[in-house]
Amino acid sequence: MENRIIELEIKLAHQDDLLRSLDDVVARLQKQVDVLSKEIRFVQLRDAAETPPDEPPPHY
Repeated sequence: MENRIIELEIKLAHQDDLLRSLDDVVARLQKQVDVLSKEIRFVQLRDAAETPPDEPPPHY
């Protein structure tokens, strides 16, 4: 019985470590998503400001 408890504690410790690692990855990816979203918005606003609204696109 003691060995089973020790094995469960070891598994729990590994799962806790994995969960922390995954949480770090998710946090890092969320930061990247936030940065990329801001960059996309900036490019969209810049393009909207540079294109005159009455002028047809160049492919016409």
